[in-house]
Amino acid sequence: MPAPQHPHWQNDPMILSATRNAPALKLGAAGSGVLKLHEALVLIGAPPAPGNPQLFGAPTKALVETFQALYTLAPDGVAGAKTIAKLDALLMAPAQRKPWKTAPNAPHQFGDKESFFQRVNAEGSEIARRRPRPLPVSALLACAGVESGFGTGKIFKATGNLFSLQKWPKVPFPSTALGTQWMTTVISTNPHKTALAPFNRAEGIADAVRQWCEWIEHYGEADGPPGNQHGGVYNRGAVSSRERLMTMVRNPAEFAGNLWLVSFGEKQHAHVYAKVLTENNLTRFD
Repeated sequence: MPAPQHPHWQNDPMILSATRNAPALKLGAAGSGVLKLHEALVLIGAPPAPGNPQLFGAPTKALVETFQALYTLAPDGVAGAKTIAKLDALLMAPAQRKPWKTAPNAPHQFGDKESFFQRVNAEGSEIARRRPRPLPVSALLACAGVESGFGTGKIFKATGNLFSLQKWPKVPFPSTALGTQWMTTVISTNPHKTALAPFNRAEGIADAVRQWCEWIEHYGEADGPPGNQHGGVYNRGAVSSRERLMTMVRNPAEFAGNLWLVSFGEKQHAHVYAKVLTENNLTRFD
């Protein structure tokens, strides 16, 4: 591959080596080339990865994977010749850039739990932090992990939504540009029975996180469909449950353990969110 043309790269030796795959930039790399890579991703629309920008850690790997999937490159998380060349082309031709999001064909495999948390944090944490009433990122990550089976769940794979969120007709929130997908699910009040339910589709991690925030923020503000197992979820009396939960935002473990107040899990099982939060030290992301 020829050397990149955009002045951003400044003939950085690590970048020049990466254009020959000798070596490519990958997990564990560190130095000026990683910084140039990170800055280039941000210039084309990626959110900044948390942590040291000169260290190729899990957050940077997640950004590279998302970039590769968005531009139909093999999403291996390694910045080699083809990835650098595409980045360079986009720096040279801004009109060719796409809105940053997890592409519909992005892989659902996140690797281990830590990779899952790092990727969801990298793409979604600022959305939770910048709400009118900020929500704890650690509780967000715990809920995403449990509800999506850490990226392996059937509903997540079918909808791209990390939180198995449902939206019935005439209920405005959470909004979705992609609509819903009706899927068979177990009735929470009777695990021996199933029913069809409309699950919100999501365009990517950031879109799913926005929907999670909207679900909590607007919980109880609209009437749901009468006569089904979710009939009580959207009634106006549920607003007090939401406000009770919001008093706990400064204590993320308590917040996570009480997500049942806005219908995430059953009360007797809701402690699992707090358990995941504590066992994985997720407050480091707050």
